[in-house]
Amino acid sequence: MATEHVTVHGVQRVDGPDVAVVGGSYNLTCVVVDTNQQIEEIVWTLDGEIIGSDSVLETTHTENKIHSVLTLPNLSAADYGVYVCGAAFSDGSLSSYTHYLVQSTECTVPEIPNALYPAGAPEIIEHTGTLEVVCGELLFFRLKALM
Repeated sequence: MATEHVTVHGVQRVDGPDVAVVGGSYNLTCVVVDTNQQIEEIVWTLDGEIIGSDSVLETTHTENKIHSVLTLPNLSAADYGVYVCGAAFSDGSLSSYTHYLVQSTECTVPEIPNALYPAGAPEIIEHTGTLEVVCGELLFFRLKALM
């Protein structure tokens, strides 16, 4: 009985976070297998729109795989959505992989180095008004030095 080897090509996966925080920097890596066909093009889209050349894209080759890395610096609300990495091959075939990136619902209170807090309650700072914080928004404080 003869054994037949089938060589497969296509987008294997997209590696990266599923949940991300506004202001963070993240990488999405598209892994494309190109064992028997030449890759003509790799294209990234976000919610159906082609991601332009102003985005940070880096491509590396290892053995029979190509890694296309999309860098998302200083993430904003506009960066959340459905990412698709698509590859076109020399035989006319197309392959793609979908990756969903959603906003984190976890918020953390920023630490203020060298700040003085009331004894015994470092996470509570007394204030005279109400302070509301929404995840992903910038927050500015006006501090008064005690002399």
